[in-house]
Amino acid sequence: ESKGETVEPRNFLRTLRQVKEASALGLLEGTESSRDTRLSVRIQSFCRFILQHLSKENIRSGAQDMMRKHFEFGWERRRYCMGGRHMDTYQKPGMSVQLSYPRERRKLKFAELLESSLNTEETNRVWCEKCATYCITKKSSSLKKAPLMLTINAEIKSE
Repeated sequence: ESKGETVEPRNFLRTLRQVKEASALGLLEGTESSRDTRLSVRIQSFCRFILQHLSKENIRSGAQDMMRKHFEFGWERRRYCMGGRHMDTYQKPGMSVQLSYPRERRKLKFAELLESSLNTEETNRVWCEKCATYCITKKSSSLKKAPLMLTINAEIKSE
């Protein structure tokens, strides 16, 4: 809170420089990792970084309900092991959605792109603890709760 005083951007940058994660993500100009990172990627990383830290600060101050109400997505994740034929279901919160573009280039409406990014499905070969071997696993997630403020990571990798 500034309590009527001017907030200086350099104070924000000074504070940001003290956070090791910010430097590691290449968020700060002039750091070794920022030279190898495109501006578009740094902007997207900065957004995720700020949301995570705001959430942590609100938990410490007892105001986490405000962050959840305004920013938190609620996803239901499902993992189906095709080898052992068993499924695990769990809830996972998140603060932003990453747009997932289709592999084949086709024209999509934004609403279709957003819906497919919110409700995903993929198949991979992964280690299954229950089967104690590598199995083909189908993972899916579906949106169960939307926040008041939608934070979208456009997943842009070029300038």
